[in-house]
Amino acid sequence: MTTAEMIEDFRGQLEAVVTKLKELDAEINIKKEEYFKLLGAVQALELADKGVPDGAGEETPAVAE
Repeated sequence: MTTAEMIEDFRGQLEAVVTKLKELDAEINIKKEEYFKLLGAVQALELADKGVPDGAGEETPAVAE
């Protein structure tokens, strides 16, 4: 294999790695967003549950405005 062929092969491998990194980065960002949404939902429910005395497992009634 000549030097030029090796360079071409490595460039192809490099492009494939860059493409894969971009895909993984996008997937990580989606999972981060999902994580923060779920974390916020859990925290909100925990806070709401603290406001209800002896209300373990019971629904919190809606507040009428």
